[in-house]
Amino acid sequence: MASGNEPSQPSVTTFELTAKQEEAQKLLVSQQRHTLLVSGSRSGKTTLLVREIAGRAVKSDNSRHAILRLRANAAWASIALDTLPKVFRLCFPERSIKHHRTEGYFSLPNGSEIWIGGLDDQDRVDKILGKEYATIFLNEWAGAAHETMLLAKEAGNTVAFTDADVLSDYAAVTGFNRSDPSTDQGTDVQQAADYRRKTGIIDASGNRNVIAAYVALEPGDISNIVLAAYMFVCGVGLQLPSSALDQTNAGQPWDVVSGSQNEGGHYVPLFGRRADGLFVFVSWGAVQLATSRFVQTYCDEAVAYLSQQDLVNQKSPDGFDYATLTADLARLST
Repeated sequence: MASGNEPSQPSVTTFELTAKQEEAQKLLVSQQRHTLLVSGSRSGKTTLLVREIAGRAVKSDNSRHAILRLRANAAWASIALDTLPKVFRLCFPERSIKHHRTEGYFSLPNGSEIWIGGLDDQDRVDKILGKEYATIFLNEWAGAAHETMLLAKEAGNTVAFTDADVLSDYAAVTGFNRSDPSTDQGTDVQQAADYRRKTGIIDASGNRNVIAAYVALEPGDISNIVLAAYMFVCGVGLQLPSSALDQTNAGQPWDVVSGSQNEGGHYVPLFGRRADGLFVFVSWGAVQLATSRFVQTYCDEAVAYLSQQDLVNQKSPDGFDYATLTADLARLST
């Protein structure tokens, strides 16, 4: 049963691709069966891929397509409620799409369907993958993968991850079993950090990426968290309120909204703090800003990581040597 509509709204007359998107578009229309696009947040890869899927759905009557992410709530927040409707308004203003939220898909007047889901919901995965698809798009990675990609890039290297890689490490740390959704109880941040130090997270090339050391930070200690993000890699665990999902969909910074319901834990890498005081996180594969008040209110875990992956000649991008970094990391926990 349809739960709502996304009517087309002509808003612009043209949609121009960037040079990199043009390059990626050529890959998407070539003959290979699989295509992997790797780039930074806000680079436009998700928009491009969603646009390609939307175009296929428009052109091929009664075709079926899927967009999947690691977590179902992330898929709905970023794709179903944001990117997909925007793509249709911008690129296919003459087409309407109908949102079947209960079933988990969008339909077009020509009979085509675009399904949205998360790999963490076994019942939904079975329902989705029990069908045949013209296109399957696996979108974005989790926090540890984002942090590792950043560390490698700072040293001039590139590391890629797949959803299967991330899900396998998530299962190893938490005991998550895809056949039993009740086992998905989230991740203890320090337990995950210990796994990253002793075992490391596996990348698309089969390599294990380990951190050298980590320390737990005082939750909500703004000065220490900011310092950790500057000198090391800092991950923050939040008890995410429902208002944050609304703010994400609206393109707004996370801020405290009185009486907002707790939606559960959410881990985000912290990449810095702007001159205006807003924190710069990566959440669900995109840059997300947040106020200091929000971090102080909802942060219940924080960890600083030391890695050698971003070192060149045993020095960090800011010129700190490894011995100094090791000593400074220890001081953060005192």
